[in-house]
Amino acid sequence: MRRILLIVLLIGFSSHIFAGPRVEQWQAQNGANVLFVQADDLPMVDMRIIFAAGAARDGDIYGLAKATNALIGEGAGGVSATELAQRLDDVGIKLSTGSARDMAWVGIRSLSNWDNLRHGLDVVNLMLTKPEFTQQTLERQKRFMRISLEETKQSPGRIANREFYQKIFPNHPYGKPTGGDEKTLGILSREDVSSFFKRYYVGANATVAIVGDVDRVAAQMMVDSVFAGVQRGESAKDLPKVKYVTQNVTEIDYPSQQTHILLGQPALKKGDHRFPALYLGNYILGGGSLISLLGDEIRVKRGLAYSVYSYFSTMQERGPFIIGSQTRGEEADKAVKVMQQVLKDFIENGPTTEQLSAAKKNITGGYPLQTASNSSIVSYLGMMGFYHLPLDYLDTFTDKIEKVTAESVKKAFAEVVKPEKMIVVKVGGNSSTREKLGSKKTGGK
Repeated sequence: MRRILLIVLLIGFSSHIFAGPRVEQWQAQNGANVLFVQADDLPMVDMRIIFAAGAARDGDIYGLAKATNALIGEGAGGVSATELAQRLDDVGIKLSTGSARDMAWVGIRSLSNWDNLRHGLDVVNLMLTKPEFTQQTLERQKRFMRISLEETKQSPGRIANREFYQKIFPNHPYGKPTGGDEKTLGILSREDVSSFFKRYYVGANATVAIVGDVDRVAAQMMVDSVFAGVQRGESAKDLPKVKYVTQNVTEIDYPSQQTHILLGQPALKKGDHRFPALYLGNYILGGGSLISLLGDEIRVKRGLAYSVYSYFSTMQERGPFIIGSQTRGEEADKAVKVMQQVLKDFIENGPTTEQLSAAKKNITGGYPLQTASNSSIVSYLGMMGFYHLPLDYLDTFTDKIEKVTAESVKKAFAEVVKPEKMIVVKVGGNSSTREKLGSKKTGGK
């Protein structure tokens, strides 16, 4: 059997090159969208079930999606969380759950023999059909989330990220705090969690990705087994459209020597045809780490920061384009001006032939390609299914990169990136704060 190969180019959103066997796709009886790849190199199978049940579906109770996903494994059908975990541990099955702005997921990794696999399928089925959502487990989860809120207050980077999303998505679900806030955690109830679960954790709102040492018949049996008794329901409604916002600057005083800087704006939806040109252009601008234009101007020439980066985070609706760095507080304004100027120059002039050629070689020639684990591949299949991308999306990525021209990069950036609409967030010490910190440091006590 042919191998499954990919390269992961991690920039906040991972673009990947995927070459291998045919991806099979079908719709399950309960409405779930299924993507399957048979990979018999190892006697393992990975299954990930993705629901359109991320934080963008919170409504007015921020943190609801995160809490619901965290609680589905905390007891189900009269079986405690400890016993559920023990049932999986006894047969070496790994369970994973998680949530983001667009989605939430449940996954297992198991040996592919049915005696082992059925235990994992039974546990997930119990979680999806009879979650208990007790008051005790809810209160414990709310305590964890409050602790996370307190930790955010102690992290200038997390403060900057939270403020940034609020500013670029001011009237959109993407801008709301995924982990909730003190007010919403205070009113979050069992009824809220139960209603959210019943609405979104249903077959018609699910994408299933399966990769491993099973055939098509066994993969269908896995889907039927895990969804037995799960309501068909309805798919989630479309999210609101994302609009550009008016340029503004937010400065938050924080007692730190370093100032965290984020610049950005709403940019691309997942699957946008301009993504290859923008991805390649961004590699030159700030995605190529120290060899990028931003790295050269910010780090090498001026010594304003050790690292500076930029990336496109594509989402169900338009996700952000972000430029970020950390610098000494007294250099923050200068660093922002340099970032803005480098971006404007790049949009106006585009890449040179030499820059374009070097970037293509680094992206498409990042060989030898690494043979990926099934657990990695299953997440990519899930992404393709969830965002309704073509089955050859990853296969054709390098070809699309090769066809990108300097003019297409320039055109795409001019269409998508609007420097005059950029949000700027700076979190760090002002002059008086830095002076106090400096005196403390000098004193040594």
